[in-house]
Amino acid sequence: EHRNQPLDPHDVRDGKPPEDLDAAIEWLNSGAQLVIDAVGRVGSERVWTFVGPKPAGWWVRRRVHETAVHRIDAA
Repeated sequence: EHRNQPLDPHDVRDGKPPEDLDAAIEWLNSGAQLVIDAVGRVGSERVWTFVGPKPAGWWVRRRVHETAVHRIDAA
């Protein structure tokens, strides 16, 4: 979905993981696939990021960094 207005975080469908571990893993994997699919649709177009416009692939790198940091925190 292309947005040109801010999104209220409370309006994000499925914005919180399920309590069941298997369902939470599926939720996480599905979210990653949504990012990959969106970047694939947009291609190299510059998109909004919180550090200014960047190529859409920036979001994949950002999510990888975020996942790595939280994995290390959990260890």
